[in-house]
Amino acid sequence: CNKNYSHCVVQPLLLPKCLILVRGRYLNHQKGLPRVPVPPLRKICEGYLGALDPIIEEYELKQAKQMVETFMKGGGVGEELQRNLVRKACNTDNWVSSFIATKREIQVAVSGHRELTDSDRKYGNSNS
Repeated sequence: CNKNYSHCVVQPLLLPKCLILVRGRYLNHQKGLPRVPVPPLRKICEGYLGALDPIIEEYELKQAKQMVETFMKGGGVGEELQRNLVRKACNTDNWVSSFIATKREIQVAVSGHRELTDSDRKYGNSNS
């Protein structure tokens, strides 16, 4: 091709037959795969603090560390939520997938509001 690419022709991507067949079969083995493990509460909290570290001020990080310590205390909210998460992991194929936000959920979270649906209008749910 020359620099203006005016005479270039795009060739279709040819996949080997074995790759084409795998695409439709991958779910056949889903049940045989190990479940997604639930990380220990301490590891989750350390990851959270690690993610905060580069983006917040030192005093905010100190406050966050105190809140995380309170959250992780034995018999506290953190332990209860962790037990619930482990229970969910035992009863579902993939507990992570239920926490993945849809594009619409992200738009609502970022904008702080959403458009009313027909259901909202019908039942008068305008405070969303």
